[in-house]
Amino acid sequence: MSREEILDVLNRVYPQVIDYYGERSNQHPPQVEIHSSIYARVSGIPGMTGEEEPHAEIDREANKIFLYTPKLVDEEQIIRSIIHEYTHYLQNPGWQKRYYTMGKNYEDHPYEIEAHKREEDWVKFSKDNVK
Repeated sequence: MSREEILDVLNRVYPQVIDYYGERSNQHPPQVEIHSSIYARVSGIPGMTGEEEPHAEIDREANKIFLYTPKLVDEEQIIRSIIHEYTHYLQNPGWQKRYYTMGKNYEDHPYEIEAHKREEDWVKFSKDNVK
């Protein structure tokens, strides 16, 4: 999808996601930025790519969600990525780290399990489901 198409979905869906799931009482919802890749964003080198290309990620300190265009191939994937990272925003950052120190890996981390489960809500925000 083009950057403009991704922005269209983001601008339509993100406010709905915030309304549906609510906000943390002590922090505003994260801003969302779109980048070509995690490597280009972190290095500052346009067009930089690498082996691992996530769909999205959250930076808790900056309070930002980053979406990466190569993996966002359709509306479903955009919405799933937004929901997944927004779920992490809502979760307790202290417990995020504690679970990893307790030996939890990505697949069995309770916060990742919750975020993946919530991704199934994507249809609630799909343009085909708008009333």
